[in-house]
Amino acid sequence: MILPGVLTATVSALRAESTRVAAVADNVVNIRTPGYAPKTVRTTSVDAAAGPNTVRNPGGGIRATVFEDDGDVDLGGEFTRLIQARTAYDAGVAFLRTADEVAGQTVDIKT
Repeated sequence: MILPGVLTATVSALRAESTRVAAVADNVVNIRTPGYAPKTVRTTSVDAAAGPNTVRNPGGGIRATVFEDDGDVDLGGEFTRLIQARTAYDAGVAFLRTADEVAGQTVDIKT
């Protein structure tokens, strides 16, 4: 069945956005902390058919990695990242709701 793999990928994307929001929160809280290095989150795809020496994630997904940047915190940029994270999070939640409805309808058909 394809649904579990798709759900795994969606949940990994939601976790990646959660990591992004946490990095933004750290940056905003520490905007005036001397010597603070702003955090940036980069996301990469996880291949569902990864080889033996790589991480395997059924259905694929998203991996979030946090990096420290040089320079100062850009408050406008941080709020832009929050808006992007919210949009991605809303899309993931909408997908999970739809998948739940489809699964429920499938069970109803079988009974």
